[in-house]
Amino acid sequence: MTEKTKLLIVGEDEKMLVSLRSQLGGSGFKASTHSKVLGISYIIKREQVKVVLIDLDMPGIDGDGLVGLIRGNPDISDTSIILLSSRPLTELEKITRDCNADACIEKSMIASTSDLVSMVRDMTMSTGSVLGEIGGKRVVGLNDPVSVDASSIDMGVKSFHDTILVVDGKEFVEKRLTTILASLGFRSDIVRSGEDGINMATEREYGLIIMDVIMPEKYGVALHGKLIEQSSKFKGKILFITETVTPELKKSLSAIGCSYLTKPFSTQELKAMIDRLKDSGGFIERRKEERFVVVKDCELDDGNIFKGSTQDISSMGARISYCGYPIGIKKGVSLTIKDNGGTKREALVVWSNGIGKDSSIGIRMKEALPPKLMQGQPLLPHYT
Repeated sequence: MTEKTKLLIVGEDEKMLVSLRSQLGGSGFKASTHSKVLGISYIIKREQVKVVLIDLDMPGIDGDGLVGLIRGNPDISDTSIILLSSRPLTELEKITRDCNADACIEKSMIASTSDLVSMVRDMTMSTGSVLGEIGGKRVVGLNDPVSVDASSIDMGVKSFHDTILVVDGKEFVEKRLTTILASLGFRSDIVRSGEDGINMATEREYGLIIMDVIMPEKYGVALHGKLIEQSSKFKGKILFITETVTPELKKSLSAIGCSYLTKPFSTQELKAMIDRLKDSGGFIERRKEERFVVVKDCELDDGNIFKGSTQDISSMGARISYCGYPIGIKKGVSLTIKDNGGTKREALVVWSNGIGKDSSIGIRMKEALPPKLMQGQPLLPHYT
């Protein structure tokens, strides 16, 4: 039998404590309450509490000071914290940022069991070990993409071998998910709307896209359709996360051939899913070696000859634009680069994109290209 996730609710309003304990207990959590600061740290450590809900409006307790007490204790500093208050939302958000809590919710919203339970489930979405904070705590309102780089943190990971795009409207979910991905050795780009997800996915190359089924502006399945409509390169590269799986949703995801994980999931479950997508060919592991902007005439041969030009090359790969139909992923091709004497290599297609007769592909060489070809301008890091 799976052990219930433990929550601690801290406040002086007995009616609110009883109500919250009932709501969360009835939704599968093990919720307990406490009305004093004394002993909080001991309880969190002893009971292995995952999420603490703190009432900021307590007359006898400094709520944001209590957050500082938890964050300052190395044994419990990674505990997730939600602040509850009747204060204006802008003031509540500022306090949440300033005291380094994970999220906040207005008391008027906690009357809805679904809102509160959804927030807590999202914050406990990983039941495996995670690293804690990366890049700072965020609350709401930022629309710019955030790149999380944990290369300075000692995680036993020597290098990142790909970047994953995370599309989710809930910032505490993003923080938790990108932390897990960092622990597995991945960089993450984050966007908070479906439209931003489409823009980022089409502007850059990602090994995988992880998105919530429910987005603020666009239903995840519809977003998937929009991406596939733009390019077939997204097939097999989208992983959905969802709180519940209805028969209708399961049917929809099956119809479009997408994998999904149900929250909460463990770090090991996420890793297994990524490995499965990678083994099936959906996950594209990009080149680790340095890439250079080199434009040279070339020919591709997959049984038919296509004329094109290289756009960038590295010792073991190339991105090529050409006139012709898209060549299938994993198909073998011969590449001839029109330099002095001509350089020919056998290669494998790792991604393919085409609209009409304007196509582009990424290929991996079976034998390294000569160093003399690496004479162009190095690509910026976010293009590699």
